[in-house]
Amino acid sequence: MKLPSVENFASAGLLCLALLVCISVALRYLFNWPIPDTLDFSRILLGVTVFWGIALAFKQETHIQVDLLWEHLGPRARLVLMMFNQILLLVFAALFAWLVIEHVWHLVFSGKQTVDFRLPLWPFYLICVPAAIIPPALLLKRLIKNPASENYCD
Repeated sequence: MKLPSVENFASAGLLCLALLVCISVALRYLFNWPIPDTLDFSRILLGVTVFWGIALAFKQETHIQVDLLWEHLGPRARLVLMMFNQILLLVFAALFAWLVIEHVWHLVFSGKQTVDFRLPLWPFYLICVPAAIIPPALLLKRLIKNPASENYCD
């Protein structure tokens, strides 16, 4: 059985968010019947979409990169700069993942719920945990597997 990809999670979150907002607005203005907890669900879906979008950017290596020094450095200095960049990204991504896990843990014990349906919030935030763990895992894999990639040092 093939697991869903990062792209599927990011696009599904965006699709659900767009459908929820469009349907809620249409029902509210046409029939004066708002969907309960629309605000909570749309905020949660936006967060899930952002988390999975960040994981997708790390997976495809499409995050923002600035090359102010890159063009003026030699191959060896480029390798050192690239390794420093990857290690710094790994540290911040791991810290971010830890904070997300800590927040989910806090929500489990706090008992916070949505306003109308009284659904616990922690399962929705738990969906973001794999997306927070993917970037540091991918960076660590890249550093171990191929630290001196030809793509960076040509």
